[in-house]
Amino acid sequence: MSRFHLSVPLLLALTACTGEKVPAADDSGTDSRKDSEPTDDTGDSKESNPQDTDTGDSNVDSEDSVDSVDSHDSQDSAEPPDNMLRNPGFELGNDGAWLIYPTDLTNYAYEQTGNPIYQSSDLFTAYEGVQSLKVFGQYWGDPNETPIYQEFPAVGGEVYTFSGYAWMHRDDPLTVSHTYALLSLKYFDDSYNFLGHSDSIALTNLSAADVWTNLTVTGTVPVGATKVQAAIEYWQCVGDMTGACFDGNGGV
Repeated sequence: MSRFHLSVPLLLALTACTGEKVPAADDSGTDSRKDSEPTDDTGDSKESNPQDTDTGDSNVDSEDSVDSVDSHDSQDSAEPPDNMLRNPGFELGNDGAWLIYPTDLTNYAYEQTGNPIYQSSDLFTAYEGVQSLKVFGQYWGDPNETPIYQEFPAVGGEVYTFSGYAWMHRDDPLTVSHTYALLSLKYFDDSYNFLGHSDSIALTNLSAADVWTNLTVTGTVPVGATKVQAAIEYWQCVGDMTGACFDGNGGV
């Protein structure tokens, strides 16, 4: 399976993660993006994000890329933390492990090796295993976010690492700066008040096509948070003022 990986060190609060790939982008609790509210306690993502449209586009994929745990003494032989995610490589398709918000969104697909790629004569090949997740824009005329995520109970001071691999095809790439994909850790309290987020680098129009790109984010749960969401996010038309938001948006 090509897998996404979510891990948390065994020690909390001041525990350090060794080999950190990407530092937390923002733990201040102030989201620079558009917030959205949860509908209930089932783990629905409480923010909004972007994507493109068509089955057979480029695909999001993932694999283990985890930080080892430093429990007081740094040991190169330390075992990496177990992956907390269910169905991390999407090999089981829509088995209920991954959620989407809003729940009625349809701008995603489970792509298998051998499937045609949108706007291309090429066929898709998963990073590992035979299946991947593909995400694209909502195309309803305004900036939008599509989060596909899993949710876990959390305690302030815990450090999480979320990593995976993303890819876009040269015949259907991201071509504008206001549309991109990334991995995010989002933090909420019991009432789903949004308390901040940590983001990976983004796959953008400047990223290489036909290359699996590692995306990794490490973040510290803020005080007061009781839930963490590990989200694959596609943002479409962020900051675009044309009102159309239909240009240059590929699949990931």
